[in-house]
Amino acid sequence: MIAVMLGGCIGTFIRFVITERMRGRTSIFPSAVLFINLGGSFFIGLMAGIGLNSASPMGRLILTGSLGAFTTFSTFSVEAVELWRERKQRILILYLILSLLGSVMFSGAGYWLGYLVR
Repeated sequence: MIAVMLGGCIGTFIRFVITERMRGRTSIFPSAVLFINLGGSFFIGLMAGIGLNSASPMGRLILTGSLGAFTTFSTFSVEAVELWRERKQRILILYLILSLLGSVMFSGAGYWLGYLVR
């Protein structure tokens, strides 16, 4: 449990720093959350590909704690709803495609790379 809490603090802090640094730099859609979720998906895939799993203490620290806290489905969901509420349908569709398909593709690429390294 301590490993998950420590990892969560690390992942949340890194997400906060990235979000703050990217704030106001883009105007089309929430690119900070997209960047965070794609990057997190890649690294979760990479860790899984090299054989790390959430049953081990290191897996709890990195996968469940750090990367679980780093990625953010809830913020993605709220930002998607806000795009819908603002009637930005085209941007919403692009954001959904890039986020959902991109996360799966990045996770798969990370897994494949991790498997090769293993």
